[in-house]
Amino acid sequence: MKHTTFCFRVILFLAATFLLMSAEHAFAAPFWAQVTGVNQTGQNLDWEEVSWDAASRPAVATTTSPFDAPFIGSLLNTINVFYRDGGGCIKHYRGTDQNSDLAWQNKEKIGDCGTALDGPLAALARRDGGGDLFWFSGAPGKPAKLMHMWTGDFKIWQSEVLWTTATAPASPPTVASWGPGRIDLFWRDSANQLRWYGCDNGSKGKAGFNSQGWFDKERVVWSNVTGDPTVAERTTNVVNLFWRDESTGQLQQVNGNGSGSWYAAYPSIGVVKLSSAPSATSWGPDRVDVVYAVDQTHLGHLWYDGRKGDWTPHTETLFSSWQVGAPVVTAGPSKKNRLDVYSLPVGGGLLAHTLYQESLEGFIGIGEGPGEGDWCWASAAISVVDYMKYLQTGVNPQIQSCTAADKYPGLPNSCCAKNTPEACLVGGTVEPILTTYGVKYSSSGPLALSDLEFYLWSDSHPVISNHQHSDGTGHYVVLVDVYHFRGTDMVVIYGTQFNAYWVLPYPEYIKNHGSWWVAGMDAPI
Repeated sequence: MKHTTFCFRVILFLAATFLLMSAEHAFAAPFWAQVTGVNQTGQNLDWEEVSWDAASRPAVATTTSPFDAPFIGSLLNTINVFYRDGGGCIKHYRGTDQNSDLAWQNKEKIGDCGTALDGPLAALARRDGGGDLFWFSGAPGKPAKLMHMWTGDFKIWQSEVLWTTATAPASPPTVASWGPGRIDLFWRDSANQLRWYGCDNGSKGKAGFNSQGWFDKERVVWSNVTGDPTVAERTTNVVNLFWRDESTGQLQQVNGNGSGSWYAAYPSIGVVKLSSAPSATSWGPDRVDVVYAVDQTHLGHLWYDGRKGDWTPHTETLFSSWQVGAPVVTAGPSKKNRLDVYSLPVGGGLLAHTLYQESLEGFIGIGEGPGEGDWCWASAAISVVDYMKYLQTGVNPQIQSCTAADKYPGLPNSCCAKNTPEACLVGGTVEPILTTYGVKYSSSGPLALSDLEFYLWSDSHPVISNHQHSDGTGHYVVLVDVYHFRGTDMVVIYGTQFNAYWVLPYPEYIKNHGSWWVAGMDAPI
């Protein structure tokens, strides 16, 4: 079947029709959760309600879980949210991060309700599928009991008094696992020392450890820590600790490893101002994300990417439709490139949730060049070719659209000239370009959501979609991700020729835009 289309030369057509999102960096296309008609730009945060009775900052842990759709496999994460209500009871919400609402109505109380001496929680999802909760219980200004609850399935819980601190804690604990069989807790004491208490299953009964593998005493990591710490496992045997300096408001950082070596972090983050305690997480090796409140209505986000080797310029500030409070962030262990962020205003009340997602890793823009306003067919095809090359080699060649146009049947071999020949500025289709560069594909009508998820998540391949308009014109775009938010399945669309992203409800997109698709793409071996 032959499909013909061409692109509008007026870029404002897209700007008026969709909510555009600009790329943040060259490795993937990030977006924050948004609902069409609620957010005015892609960089505004929208939130969904989780609970109205939260009285403490939440603790969140994500785990992988089986899913009955075989093509999704382990790409589904289970999100476990914990907090205390006004009566001191620990509440647990359990839901999934894809395909359905987060099922916040599935709330349960864990154990007996606490007292006024019980502090905020820290949560950990273990590598064996179980989880742990930690908190301090004790009068302010005095040593406290470090409480511990654990589970193998997030349903049946056991509890114990794990430790009595040597000094008075001045912050809640924060927890990470930087390797198999490891649990590491950190907190600030009343003398502004950063303290560390941990467990290593491989060190049971050895010097410095008790028979269960826990430290036989606390260890002091750092001094002059004036804010509440947060920890993220950057990679095996390496953690990053962060806190807000209460005198300057600046973000501070220290790194450590399993041998007990602690050092000022390198490279430096630079000057980053916070109005709340930070929250850190990691979704994979050599990746760290930190979120924080810039003020009541702006969320800050910065990240370290080992592929770049630095923190800057990977920072952003986003306007929030909800009070940011002291945000809490977690990353799923299987669905890469996603953050789930939770916000609780000062004083408690409505706990809200939003998410950050990066689309297919390695899928990047093709840049500006001759004919970009006309060659949606060339830019869509060549963006996919670039991406398939990236999957094979780890390098994105960033071939220009005009180079692809030169290879299109019937066009002159001079489309990259400074003064683009008029003969080059015509409509075309994506198939000849994909074939020329050896990309295999199949054509179909609009895909069911489950099929689109299969191509994007399981195969990690984009899908090209063609918009046919009533006047006979059309437009090519690339679909790069889907997500579920506020009861709606959303599709993330990449307008390759303008290097712009937008998000639409999937049913609306299918109804109004998707006419035929190129999917199942694969590069030759």
